[in-house]
Amino acid sequence: MNISVVIPTFRNHKQLVLNLIKNLPFLDYCQVIIVNDDPNQSIQKLINQFTKIILIENHTNLGFPGAVNIGVSNANNEFVMLLNDDVILRDDYFKKTIEEFSRNPSLFAVSFAQVEKDGIIGGKNILYYKNGFIMHNKAPNIIKGRTAWAEGGSMIFNKDKFIKLGGFDKIYSPFYWEDIDLSYRAW
Repeated sequence: MNISVVIPTFRNHKQLVLNLIKNLPFLDYCQVIIVNDDPNQSIQKLINQFTKIILIENHTNLGFPGAVNIGVSNANNEFVMLLNDDVILRDDYFKKTIEEFSRNPSLFAVSFAQVEKDGIIGGKNILYYKNGFIMHNKAPNIIKGRTAWAEGGSMIFNKDKFIKLGGFDKIYSPFYWEDIDLSYRAW
């Protein structure tokens, strides 16, 4: 499989391990990279129980954008999937997205539907113009089609295009809106 999975983590190590146990069966044949962005707490001992995981321990807290950029720079595959450490995969359907990239060479990223703890499904967003401002909202049809941005917590993208776009802008550290900024640049 031509996918590297980057999982940034910061002070959520217990949840990370619990979710790795659930997610790793779906990540077979993927390169898995965990970027620990907490310079004060090593997670090497926690990760040792898992084989074939690359662990990067940052010496300074770079925030989500910096942690992801480091993970992507260590990825060996054409496609990179970002997973927040609190995301639980339901299956390995994400692997089918590679077919979308093959059908549409200009495609930068695919964002996934997300089932929140309250059961609400999100992940697809729309933009609209109102009173001189660009506004955003959840899209009414989340199944398929274009989205205004790919969400950083669960998306897959073409690594070369990510690098050409300059990756996530560190100005958004520690986190929020770097995924939207990147998606706008990709448009």
